[in-house]
Amino acid sequence: MSNSKRNILTVMALVLVAAITFWITSAWLTKVTEVKTNNFTFSSNSLNAKLVEPDWDGIKYYDEDGDPVFDLDGDDPIYGYEDGDPTKPVKDKTSPHAGTKPNRPGPYGEDEGINMIPGKSAPKDPTIVNTGAISNAWVAVKMTYVYGAESPKAGQPLDAGDLARLVSVIDIDYNCELSMPPMMLPEWDRISGDHETLTQVFYYRHLLPKAAVDGQYEEGGKTVPLFTTVKMKTSATNADVDFLASIGGFAIKLEGFAAQEEVAELNPPTVIDFYEAFKLWGTAGGVVFS
Repeated sequence: MSNSKRNILTVMALVLVAAITFWITSAWLTKVTEVKTNNFTFSSNSLNAKLVEPDWDGIKYYDEDGDPVFDLDGDDPIYGYEDGDPTKPVKDKTSPHAGTKPNRPGPYGEDEGINMIPGKSAPKDPTIVNTGAISNAWVAVKMTYVYGAESPKAGQPLDAGDLARLVSVIDIDYNCELSMPPMMLPEWDRISGDHETLTQVFYYRHLLPKAAVDGQYEEGGKTVPLFTTVKMKTSATNADVDFLASIGGFAIKLEGFAAQEEVAELNPPTVIDFYEAFKLWGTAGGVVFS
């Protein structure tokens, strides 16, 4: 074997030994760490709210299963009253008395809203309750005039002519006007539409506190009513009554909207800043309910 070949083999052997040594050294310096899995969970009820009208139907809240709650006794929901007696609350939703509204001095709105005549009013008090246990909430309501249940167009928005005739003869005491005296901002802020338009949108000026525990409700976690009565004006005529009867009556469709407290990053944030940000942000996200 020539010296040149012997030298080549020697070099190749040295390279192989160096490679093996490097592999062994690398193996000694390699370590796999323990595995860490960090879980993030999401609450199915992180943001939730309900629209109730206790003067209309007696229902003050809905429980976590969506069942009507006619009142609250501390943290215990009341599902009805024996024979309507306010002193005999029913706390068992399977009771035969469940669903019985408490007797009250005046009829409920759903009773007074039948066969409306000039001068007659019906109690109706749309109120939003923050039932979520995770976040405080900003809330809004979209209101639309639609045809009543007896109309072939039931649930559809009123035509322009029918709307004009209706709003000329009804009064609604919206809580979105300056109080006199004193000059104080109302609880609700009408940001689009007016009494004579088909659709109006109202934002509540105050943040609603979250529920202390899911399904329970802190005092203050609800709005004041958007309005309290719907009344037919005394100036309405027989022709007005006949016309509204001919179109099958009307209904007020209310859709609620809730958004979590942190709707914008403002520095420094204040309640007013967040409210203004909520209005600018609009009702494009969040939770819609009715």
